[in-house]
Amino acid sequence: MKKILTITRLTLLAALLMTAPLYSGIANQIDKHNSSKVNIIAYDPSGTWNAEVEVPGQTVELIITITKDEDGDFEVSMEDTTDNETVEMDDISFDEEGMTMTGEVDADGTIIDVEFEFDGDSIEGKLTAEGMEMKLTGERETE
Repeated sequence: MKKILTITRLTLLAALLMTAPLYSGIANQIDKHNSSKVNIIAYDPSGTWNAEVEVPGQTVELIITITKDEDGDFEVSMEDTTDNETVEMDDISFDEEGMTMTGEVDADGTIIDVEFEFDGDSIEGKLTAEGMEMKLTGERETE
């Protein structure tokens, strides 16, 4: 009986020793697979943007400031450099995949729908109010 128990133990030990390199090879393959993953960084439109809006008869220069609060929600202000007036954008939504931001501003009782489309440090968009659409273009300030 002791002989059978000893043989069984030796057989199990031999099987364990023979399969250890196999498990080691699998672990190395898993490590290689995991190290080849690419980290995807989400686009963040935060920053100061210098933009121009084409309105009938003139071009208006804007400074658009986009920040994130502690909860990760965006806050957007738009300053008209001609009149030195600033409006805050409300109902902001940002689509990371499409790199678009939408919202609205209240300019002296007129609701303006805002749509931005980002491409790296470039911005294009439109402002729509009372059936009139105005195009916006600009660049992010870089340091």
